[in-house]
Amino acid sequence: MSTLTTQQLDASKVQCAICGERHLYLPTHLEDAHGITTAEYLAQYPGSPTVSDVLLDVEKNSQPSGNRKAATALADLRLKLKGIELDVWHNIPQDECLDMPDHYRLPKFGKLSTAVQRAVRNLAMRRHTWISCMPGAGKDAFVHYFSAALRRPAKCWTIDPGTDLETYMYSKSLRPDGQGNTETYWELGELYLALTEGYLCPQTGKRYPYIILLSDFDRASKTQAEKLRLILDSIKGRVMTPDGKAYPIVEGTVVVATANSQGGGDTTGRCISARPVDSSLMNRFKRKVLFHLMEWKDEKEIVRSKFPLMLEKCPKSLDIIGDVTKSMRKAIENEDMHCEFSHRDVCNWAEAAEDRLNLQPELGTSKLMSESAFEWIDGLPDEETRIEAKRIVDHSVNDDLL
Repeated sequence: MSTLTTQQLDASKVQCAICGERHLYLPTHLEDAHGITTAEYLAQYPGSPTVSDVLLDVEKNSQPSGNRKAATALADLRLKLKGIELDVWHNIPQDECLDMPDHYRLPKFGKLSTAVQRAVRNLAMRRHTWISCMPGAGKDAFVHYFSAALRRPAKCWTIDPGTDLETYMYSKSLRPDGQGNTETYWELGELYLALTEGYLCPQTGKRYPYIILLSDFDRASKTQAEKLRLILDSIKGRVMTPDGKAYPIVEGTVVVATANSQGGGDTTGRCISARPVDSSLMNRFKRKVLFHLMEWKDEKEIVRSKFPLMLEKCPKSLDIIGDVTKSMRKAIENEDMHCEFSHRDVCNWAEAAEDRLNLQPELGTSKLMSESAFEWIDGLPDEETRIEAKRIVDHSVNDDLL
């Protein structure tokens, strides 16, 4: 390395896909700046370089070939999630998994960290799981991350109370009968095939079970919810065929329902589409996990990586958003305010600030953060709550800029 110029060293550095910084050796930066491991980083940004070619050449030339450790074979690839080491099913194509959420990171602090660790255990052991929390806690995002990072085949359906779930299982269609006429037949749906056939890997011939994610399941009508009763049967999960026979689901298939309630319907007045779920059906979900809103220590790193322009132009903006977030959530927890302020609201605020900067790059921090806050304040349910939220924003802006 001593024979290289400074310019050559700088040119050889690899760029962090999260924040754009460049380093010769990225793993140390990932741990120090973003609190994630190299494996977690590569799960979110597949194929991204983490070590400079210069360092790799130095290592190659400085070690005898006989002492060099062989690279990990794909078949031995494992990823540690919340202290639990799990196999990566490398044979599963990414398009059979759920999408990796942008900038997602497993929480490291507070109640949500503990709840996510439990959820990792439940999905690792293929247990039907009910995950609940108020909106914006990352319930669906966690399942998407688990599927994408570990290459677990998965499919997702969002519950629409007006849709007959049976259409996802099978439906009647028309086809030629070979004699110039048409005949009706049962066309098997995507959910039925996922439950009964799983994913057949063409390379190995092995059949893998799916994760079935049912989002907003507490919006389901009684008729919709009943479709799960036989699937979640504690003796043997089955589905009804069109002709009334019971057919077993693939062993290891796991159903994950996400909801804004714990099966008792809306208890807050803020998620009025949440309906009660029959207790005997709830019991068939072997595991229930209550998520919580993120601690700001986790949340700020996501905001930092998602909105680099805001941080570059207005470094104090992150402190302002953090102070407002903590104050809003404390007031909501104490029932001084009747509303929600989730991670989704935080990102909407930061996104609105970046929109303003893209159009008006000369804006100062005070004006930027105060005015962009109206994009979420105006969605609060009543005038009294909006006034209190504006007071919290103004107080934080003034304090952080003094």
